[in-house]
Formats: sequence, structure tokens, C-alpha cells
Amino acid sequence: GVQRPPGAGNRVVFLGDSIEIRGGTDTQWEQNAWVSHFLIRSNAQVHMLHNAGVAGNTSAQMLARFSTDVAAYKPDKVFVKAGTNDVGNAVPFATSIANIQAIVQAIRDIPAVPILCTIPPRSDGYHQAIETLNAGIRLYARTQGITLVDFHAVLVDPANGNYLAAYNGDNVHPTAIGARVMADTAISATAGLWQKWSPYQPSDNTDPNNWIVNGLMLVDANANGIADSWTQFGSSNATMTIVTDSSIIGKWQQIAKADVGNNIVFDQSFALASGKWSIGDRIAFTGRVKTSGVDAGGGQYKIYLDYGNGNVIYPVGSLWTVDTNGTFYIESVIPAATAAVTAYVIVQGNTITLDFAQFAIINLTTLGLAGL
Repeated sequence: GVQRPPGAGNRVVFLGDSIEIRGGTDTQWEQNAWVSHFLIRSNAQVHMLHNAGVAGNTSAQMLARFSTDVAAYKPDKVFVKAGTNDVGNAVPFATSIANIQAIVQAIRDIPAVPILCTIPPRSDGYHQAIETLNAGIRLYARTQGITLVDFHAVLVDPANGNYLAAYNGDNVHPTAIGARVMADTAISATAGLWQKWSPYQPSDNTDPNNWIVNGLMLVDANANGIADSWTQFGSSNATMTIVTDSSIIGKWQQIAKADVGNNIVFDQSFALASGKWSIGDRIAFTGRVKTSGVDAGGGQYKIYLDYGNGNVIYPVGSLWTVDTNGTFYIESVIPAATAAVTAYVIVQGNTITLDFAQFAIINLTTLGLAGL
């Protein structure tokens, strides 16, 4: 096939520590991981190949696993945030910066494009070591022409070098709000790097490639505020509304949860016998989502595919409360022993309003798209 220039695409690996992973994975995006917010708030401009965050990792450990955790995925670009655990373990500055330089060279050798990040503040000390390492990262990025995402500058309290109070989760990790600020910082800093594209989303409610029936939420025959063809239960403590919005194709399904009662669930399920899929097929799941509410209110929502037998992928995890508005796109392979694939949207916890739209599941394998 035609070879593209090195680094020209949007396929990304995120190399880091617990601040990147925060309990999530490649297929389970978590609220306290800035990576999760970055993927959805960028409107799916970036295709994550692998979240290579490992809790407790130093720069030396990241370098040691580069071959298996980065190079093996053949990314176009690699985010590198290394050093939080270096300063916590008193690794000398010269050692840390040498490891970061070696990681950058390894990225270029793939070949791919490196993106460097400063490390966030800590509220448990280490201020001088953090400032020194970040000064080195900034200088190295400038001299090498590497895009820099300056997380420290947007998270730090200038009065004392700690996290700003709203962003301090446990003195080392950011809160969900802090993670969202990190995501927006990364989106702004890297805006010019991405090839503009639109992930597959339905523009026709009768699209034969889309498994989701009424994915554009256009049909509500009985005018009850619930899009037809979706199974829904738990509506006694929520108001359902089909919302017209000229900025999207189709309409929003809105769920306005009013209290701390039962879960509100929407789902559609596709059995193996439906002929839509086989074990081992690669599928893509995509949609638009926005929320409003109170960040500290405990309102939660989850959007995920359930393959049964504990096999679940979460493009949106839990506790994504206020100020989420974007597109998710995630690919996965249907695992062995799957009998049905079910798409879920669940709202739970306290008061929250969730809108979702333009939902689609397509089979990349049967459409001949899996290898592209």
C-alpha cells in the first residue's frame, strides 16, 4: 500500500505513570485520567492505540518497556510524561533528563513524533526537584523543536508550588476537574498536529451499516420523550426529552435525573444469530455526549459495550459530570464466547443531565475496513 510520512496520522500511545492510567485501560476510560478527557473532548480527533501508563513508573522503567509498550503499537505520535516518580524517589536530575532524551530518540527511531509534557506539581513536597526537572524538559523541548504540553503551569498554585486546591486529588494525582484541565491544555498545545478527520458517525437514520436502530434519535412515535427502538427502564426519577439542536445531525436524547434514586438505563442488544457479527470481528463504537450538573454532586454516567462474561469496553467511564461535550470513538475485537453485544447508556447517582446522540456500531471486519 501507499506509505504515509512518519508521524503523519492520529494514532497515539500515551507513555506515563498512574496519572495517565488512573485505573483505566485502552478500552475503559476513567474520569480521573486526563487521557480519557482528552480523547472525548478533542471530538475523537485522536485514536488511542494504547494507554501505556503504569503506576509508580520512573523514567528508567518507561524506557525499559518502550519496545513492548510503545514501539509494538506502531504509533504516529507518542505523549511522554515522565518524572513524577523520579522526583519522589530522588532520582538525580541528570539521570531523569537523560532517560527522557533516550525515550525521545527511541520515538523518533520508530519513526514517530514525540510530544513532551511537564510533570504536575505535588502537594507533598519535592518542589525544587519538580521545578528543576520541568525547566530541563521545557529547554529540551525548545532546542529539539518538540511540542510541549505544560501541565505544571496550569495546575500549580503560584503561592506555594502545590496543586491549586480544586485540582489536588491526593497530593500527587489531580482531581477529575484537574484531569479535565490537563486535557484541555493538551488539546490546545497539540491542535496543529492532528490530521483533521471525522470518526464514523451516522448521518442517515436508515444507514444499513449502523447496528444501532434510530441512532439519530429522530423517531419518537408516541411522543413520550424516549427515542424509539431503545429499551429503557428506570424512568420514574427522570425526565426524558428529545431535543432538537441545529449543531448536530439528528437530535439529542436527554435524560434529566432528578434525585438519587434508581439507575436510568438505555440499551440495544445484538445477538450472534443476528448475522451482524462473528467472534473475532473488529467493531467501532461511536457517539456524541454532553452533560450538565454539579461537579461535586456525584451524578454519574457510563456508556459502554457489554460482550457478556465480564468482557466490557467503556469509552466513557463514571462520574463524568459537568462540562463534557464531545465525541467518543473506540474500536475493539469481539471476544470468544460472546453471545450478544449490548450497547448501554446508564445514568446513576445524584442529579445530572445527560444528552446523547449520533450513536453507531459498525463492523469494520465485514465492511473491509479493519486493516486500514
